[in-house]
Amino acid sequence: MMDYAKDEVFEVTYRKGQDQFRKEKKRIIGRIIHLCQRHKWLTFLLLSFLFFSSINIILITQFMKLIQTLRVVS
Repeated sequence: MMDYAKDEVFEVTYRKGQDQFRKEKKRIIGRIIHLCQRHKWLTFLLLSFLFFSSINIILITQFMKLIQTLRVVS
């Protein structure tokens, strides 16, 4: 039980060579991945919003270029 509390709750590890407890540092990328795994629907909605927004911007700019070329030809 104490090992579970030490490793999971307090997030510390014991180093025998240095004879000390040390708190594990979490990297930013690991935190982001963990956050995405916990909030799958939010991640899905955010990524789909970014994808469809970028497609929308591309389509609008292509449409404006098409209108400009039609205007020049006429």
